[in-house]
Amino acid sequence: YCMHGWTMPGTSNDACRLDAPTHTCVHCSLTFSSKNKLFAHLRDGSACTAKAGLKVSEACEKVALVIGRSSADENWRTKLWEAIDTARHVEGVHGRARYAASGGPNGASFASDASRESRTLGLEVDTLQLCDILSLTTEVLCSDEERIAWCAKANANLPPHLCILGRSQGLPGDFNADLSCIRQI
Repeated sequence: YCMHGWTMPGTSNDACRLDAPTHTCVHCSLTFSSKNKLFAHLRDGSACTAKAGLKVSEACEKVALVIGRSSADENWRTKLWEAIDTARHVEGVHGRARYAASGGPNGASFASDASRESRTLGLEVDTLQLCDILSLTTEVLCSDEERIAWCAKANANLPPHLCILGRSQGLPGDFNADLSCIRQI
């Protein structure tokens, strides 16, 4: 091999031939045509990401989920966070935080948690909500098809009395369900 990973011609001592250099992942032995592609591989959340000691840094957006609930199940939020983790592929991506373990990501809020608005709307603590809004910051989904598939995956892991009716596109960073959703429908 010559400098920069270029190969030497077979029988002559000429200067290096400009064959495409290759870059190999030392963790899995995959080869890449550029350093950028190698580093993208190392940052993609695969096992090599963990072996390289890197953390996954994903683009995030503030979204609202419309939640339908028809039961007085006290553990409905735990079940919801577990289903959201499933839709987020937490198990398959190194470094992705589990929302169920912490009761949701920092800054997540439910419209029904707003005590001031609950009094205004005449809601009592044990009143069933047919609909609630959850705002949270989570991974970006680019298309309606991705959002629909994400909701379907979460719903497949929810009990029949609990359903994610929809996921919004990205919202302004200062949107909070407990402050922004105050009207009874």
